[in-house]
Amino acid sequence: MNTSESSKTIIAEMKQLLILSKKLSEWHVKNLNNFIFIAFDNVASVEIDYDVSQGPGSYVIFNVKKKDSRKKIAEKSQIARRCQDVEHWVRSIIWEEVRVEIKVNNKNIFVSKQNLDVQEKN
Repeated sequence: MNTSESSKTIIAEMKQLLILSKKLSEWHVKNLNNFIFIAFDNVASVEIDYDVSQGPGSYVIFNVKKKDSRKKIAEKSQIARRCQDVEHWVRSIIWEEVRVEIKVNNKNIFVSKQNLDVQEKN
C-alpha cells in the first residue's frame, strides 16, 4: 500500500468513527486546528464548535483569535480563497454536506453554502 492509499484508508476509517460516535476524535480536532494555522497568518488560537450528527444540519465553526489585533490574517484579496481551502479540507475529512463557518474575533468572515449536489445524491 502506498502513502496515498494509506492516507485514504485512514481518512475513511476516521469518517466511520465520526459517523458512529457523532463526535470529533482527537485526530479530527488536531487536523481542524492545523487547517486554520496553515491557511491564515497572525493566528493565536482557534476555538471549534461543531455538530457532526451527519446531514443537512452538520456544521463546523472556527473562531480564530488573532495574535495582534492590528495585523491581518491574510491580504483581503486572499481571504476568500483561503476560506474555500479550509472548507475543502474540512469536507475531505468529515463529509461533503458539512457547513463551514469561519469567524475572526467573533465576526463572521465566511459561511459555506450547503453542498446541494451531494444532498440530492443521497
